[in-house]
Amino acid sequence: MSLILRKTSQWWYGYFRIDGEETVVQLGVKVEGQRPASLKNDGDSLFENSRGRAQAEHDRVKKELTDKRNLTKLTERLIAVKTGDDDSLKTILLSDMANCWSKTRERRKKDSKYAGEVKAILNRFVNFMQERYPKVKEMLLVRAEMTKAFMDAEEERGVSSTTWNYTLKQLKSAFFHLERHSPAYRDHLEMAELKEQETIHHQPFTPEQLKAILEASTDDDFIHPIIVTGICTAMRRSDCCRLRWESVDLGKDICMVKTNKTSSMVAIPILPLLREVLIKCKRGESEFVFPEQAAMVEQNPDDITNRVQRVFEKAGFKDIVDEDKVEVNGGSENGQKAEGKPSKSNIGKHAGGLTIERKVGLRRATIRGFHSFRTTWITIALSNNVSMPVVQMVTGHETVEIVIKHYFRPGAEQFRAMIFRAMPDLLVGKGNSKREGMLEILQNMKSSTWRSDRARLVKMLEAHEGVQNPASGI
Repeated sequence: MSLILRKTSQWWYGYFRIDGEETVVQLGVKVEGQRPASLKNDGDSLFENSRGRAQAEHDRVKKELTDKRNLTKLTERLIAVKTGDDDSLKTILLSDMANCWSKTRERRKKDSKYAGEVKAILNRFVNFMQERYPKVKEMLLVRAEMTKAFMDAEEERGVSSTTWNYTLKQLKSAFFHLERHSPAYRDHLEMAELKEQETIHHQPFTPEQLKAILEASTDDDFIHPIIVTGICTAMRRSDCCRLRWESVDLGKDICMVKTNKTSSMVAIPILPLLREVLIKCKRGESEFVFPEQAAMVEQNPDDITNRVQRVFEKAGFKDIVDEDKVEVNGGSENGQKAEGKPSKSNIGKHAGGLTIERKVGLRRATIRGFHSFRTTWITIALSNNVSMPVVQMVTGHETVEIVIKHYFRPGAEQFRAMIFRAMPDLLVGKGNSKREGMLEILQNMKSSTWRSDRARLVKMLEAHEGVQNPASGI
């Protein structure tokens, strides 16, 4: 317990344990009122008032002891570094910060995308320190106000909350592994809180859009099978590219895959569309069904993403650019024409934006990418009465909350149709009312209106029956 009562004393005492050392300190606060049998119980008002004052003094003393202890450690460390008395206490120069961090990550590939991202963050911090605090040369001498100033500069740079949080996490990790006794880590980074992030969800595709995407990818033998796999399995990009033969059972039409991100085992039925692709693949010496794609996602995963984006653009998915404002590298400039960007006049019939502007952030947020296939699969499955446990068996999600919050994105008409199907006729009207409406459209159809009438009928059928399964509807 943090507070101690002694039967023979009229004073409150505090118990402290700092770095494994225990001590008891008389707090200088008198015990008043009627003492309870145990500190777990409440006393009278006088007693509780004195307890409150004692707790406040306890917290003050604890902070003082902790600060003194940290100051002593820091002083000892500085002396050891300057005098060279301890070879294990080597000072780390800010200029060598990224290289030293890299040595602590031996198990991670030094040339990986992650390593490159972290080194970029640390080098940006080092450049900031050299410009703002040129006299500070060592990590040990970096103070809390300096790392706070760097994070403020990141915010002023206009990065999103997600990027800001990622930067803070990597800076915190670097100081923890390299110089956790520094004031920067002790007084700021260790306790720094993350920002609330803006959540932007991937949008699902309709069956018509999926059909357009598949048609647009048929000429690309490299990316077509990966797109089919993504549509039919709800797997992430890496798992699709790295699908192993040992995971595929064409006899039982099922895939048993250990996911790369969470290491969870998922069971995925092989839909006919995917089966056609798998049968065409020749099993060679590689353990992977798609060996070239597996190598690519390992060496340069962004190339997979870029190929998929080109297919989307071919299918008609492009960001709409204003007449007077043209996007250039995530920003906008007036009076220039952006290469490869469509105008409003040439957007295809399957049009939909690929990205949207963030409230805060230097880059636009992706709303349609490879991960949209995962959102699409889950939305279609849940909209057509596939149970949540079955969906989780396929996707590997541990909680229902994640599925509902991030992946189940039915459209307004689709959502309305689901509710209408579940409600009794008493609440939504007679079941044949929609049929009568469709008959009325057919009876009044004219040669001049047949295109729009057909579109209305298709929309009514989709709303009534729910979105088709991608394997049967494409």
